[in-house]
Amino acid sequence: MKMSYPNLTDEQVADEMKRVSPDVWENYQNQAVFDKIKLCNTYADYFLFAIVLGLECLNSSDERVANLAKKAYLVRDEEGRSVLDKYENIINQHVDQTHSQEAIDILKEALAKIN
Repeated sequence: MKMSYPNLTDEQVADEMKRVSPDVWENYQNQAVFDKIKLCNTYADYFLFAIVLGLECLNSSDERVANLAKKAYLVRDEEGRSVLDKYENIINQHVDQTHSQEAIDILKEALAKIN
């Protein structure tokens, strides 16, 4: 069920969009791909879904997919920032404080396996 927030201020809606749905969190912790249509309700949910898809590519049994994903995750921008740096920024901005640090730690652990 998609959520609607007609009686909330813009600030309250922004805060609500940082909330992580319990089923999304469980799947993220397990790095399990899930049905975004059924489970994602907030921006935080969608960001975590995107991260899970990327991790799925890193762990793909198709060597071509896994190698391409590894190359993408190892790229740095002109300022030296990695994909992890950018995802960390996104998580800190768009995922509630209850989940943000653990979400980053899960991502860091997964990415440490490719270096």
